[in-house]
Amino acid sequence: MQTRVDLVNYVLYQAGWLALVLLAAAHRPLMATVVGLGLVAVHLALVVDRRVEVRLLVIAAVIGFVVESLQVTLGGLRFQSGTLVDGVAPPWIVVLWVQFAATLRFCLRWLGRDWRAAAGFGALGGPFAYWLGERLGAVRVDGGAAWALLALLWALAIPTLARLASGSGSIPGRYRGTE
Repeated sequence: MQTRVDLVNYVLYQAGWLALVLLAAAHRPLMATVVGLGLVAVHLALVVDRRVEVRLLVIAAVIGFVVESLQVTLGGLRFQSGTLVDGVAPPWIVVLWVQFAATLRFCLRWLGRDWRAAAGFGALGGPFAYWLGERLGAVRVDGGAAWALLALLWALAIPTLARLASGSGSIPGRYRGTE
């Protein structure tokens, strides 16, 4: 049963990632944000222990906002659409962090078992996601130092979020109707 829950969780995240990036690249950041929040709402409607999940997602939003805004302020990232205030991350990318965090008690819960694996996943997976986002036209990563900073920040953020998710006392996450 958990395999099916993990598959649904994985599909929700992948659909969300692609939709948000493509909509942002098409200069439809508001639509990206709305679609992303809609998918988060679907996830939360399915989650059995919603209070624990909401706490994790709010923390992820704060971390994502800080990490992305830091990179924008330093000039390493330029989002093609949706930036409301100079030096501040656009809402759609923060929602993407929330969507990612929604996988940490489900299909990516294994990241909470070993901080080194989580750091490696972040150091490689974070920049890879931005590389794809850049190819699709949603973001511009400016130079080697920006790529190194992406790897470093994601190598720190993923173990932190994974630890918060695994410390929730409710691993693995469950969806309604599957208990």
